[in-house]
Amino acid sequence: MGNTMLGLAVLLLTIFASRYVNERGVATLSKDEAETLSERLAWYRRLSVGSIIAIIVLYFVLVIAVYGDAKPVFPIFAGILVVYALLGTAYVFYKCKKLGINDNYINLHLLGAAIQFLGFLVYFWVIK
Repeated sequence: MGNTMLGLAVLLLTIFASRYVNERGVATLSKDEAETLSERLAWYRRLSVGSIIAIIVLYFVLVIAVYGDAKPVFPIFAGILVVYALLGTAYVFYKCKKLGINDNYINLHLLGAAIQFLGFLVYFWVIK
């Protein structure tokens, strides 16, 4: 298996593990907490998906139309994605604290984010 496939496999495994941990966190919420959190973060989820799509499209436009090669563009976009993931995690943490969401959920959310972040780091390290 090539480096790219190995990196992708690790990334996918960590994404699934992160989702599992996050689902366990959601299970710790009361119905009211879950509804409140869902309502207060709905716009963020839409913005997040749109932003990731925009970053990916910009990446491919630069690779195909401007540089013709991914090597000069990849480190910049890898950095952008890491910063984006850290800022998103910090925002959700802040929002949870502000809303008074229980600490069990927050801890599991942070653990899930750390697992996913570790997957990104391994992926970037393996495919470098």
